[in-house]
Amino acid sequence: MANQTWNITMGFIIPIVLGIFTISLFPEFLAQNKTTLMFFVIGTALAFGYFFVVKVLRWEIIRKLLEYREWMYDRNSFKTKAWGVTLKLLMPKKIKLFQMEKYLPKYPLPKLEVTCKKTLTMVKPLLSDAEYLKVVEAMEDFLKEEGPKLQKVLEKRYDEHENWLAELWNKYLYLGSRGPLPVHSNYCCLGDKLFEYDDPRSNQVSKMANFMYYYMEYLGKINNGSLAGLMIQNLVPICCDRYRYLCATTRIPGESIDELKRFPNSTHVVVFRKGLMYKVDMKSVDSDGKFTFLTPSEIQGQLEFIMADADRVTSNSKSDI
Repeated sequence: MANQTWNITMGFIIPIVLGIFTISLFPEFLAQNKTTLMFFVIGTALAFGYFFVVKVLRWEIIRKLLEYREWMYDRNSFKTKAWGVTLKLLMPKKIKLFQMEKYLPKYPLPKLEVTCKKTLTMVKPLLSDAEYLKVVEAMEDFLKEEGPKLQKVLEKRYDEHENWLAELWNKYLYLGSRGPLPVHSNYCCLGDKLFEYDDPRSNQVSKMANFMYYYMEYLGKINNGSLAGLMIQNLVPICCDRYRYLCATTRIPGESIDELKRFPNSTHVVVFRKGLMYKVDMKSVDSDGKFTFLTPSEIQGQLEFIMADADRVTSNSKSDI
């Protein structure tokens, strides 16, 4: 809020100072047109000040509007419709990937009573009547003893962090999980469906070369933030912070907890072929000395070399046995 007040103040002061400085360069004109120049300076200051005020207030109003959550539960109410129209008028027509991060509301922290009530609702269908009564008794004790203390810890995290849950979730539920990743965590694999609209005459290598090229192009848009931001119903922006971990990120195994490490300046990919690993740098230096991404045909040449080299190495290994 202090920064916004400063911006508004400067919006009025700077035009006045510049106007006075400009007028001081022409003292004779100033002596003959004092009243006109005075109104000119004041008018200019008001115009610039109005611009700064509107700009700052616009984003403050957007910030407050985004705190409204009832649109998810009561879409047809007059309040929600008025909220939607107002937000639509104020929001930029196009937003970039990370543009709205500082205006989004914090991840909400539910009250302890609400958390306990939802927990009971969730477990009730899974338990017998006797088991459910035991859980209810345990929950009542929790509300009186450990619950309030733990809630205060979370409230402190809520005040000190943009997202009180993100670090806890990543550390203990994701990186701390010791279960097999392909079954218990997010993973990705690519199959024939990815290329079903490609030219059937193209082969596996050319398809993958095109995929690698556009993948690096997509990564570049993430890094410079030029990718379009995500919107719900083309109206409500959502947090896109996880996009930073979509590419050039690896999970380093640890004994009790893993480590998530990013390499935002990475420009290479690793290709596996017949048990061998190859590092392919996706950038090269052009004739002007600038770094540019390899073209799909250049990438295809690299992949064809890798296939031939892997075949040669593995065939030699078999002959040595």
